[in-house]
Amino acid sequence: MTATASRTLERCAGQAPALRRDAIPEAGWPFLGLAQRLGVYEDQDEIAREAVDRLTDSDKHAVLFFRSHLPVEVDQWLRGDEAMASPPSSEYVAFACLYLAADYLAGRP
Repeated sequence: MTATASRTLERCAGQAPALRRDAIPEAGWPFLGLAQRLGVYEDQDEIAREAVDRLTDSDKHAVLFFRSHLPVEVDQWLRGDEAMASPPSSEYVAFACLYLAADYLAGRP
């Protein structure tokens, strides 16, 4: 993810707005509900403290599954033109937060 993409997390904090399926790559559709539940957050510290810790065990496993099975199309989308958009879509921000949450969870003891 680019530095610009990580700055997109400054948009808002809390529950993601209703996410549009047609705004994300088809390979990401199975993770749309998870991205919606995780929401969007201001920075990585807030993700670590508030977002991830309040997920159910089932959702934590789903976030780790997302990380280990990140669809190529979703990875390319997160690294693509929308990373430079100002502002990026709500869908992009929600999936960027999901990506960061997956990295955080994978690094936890």
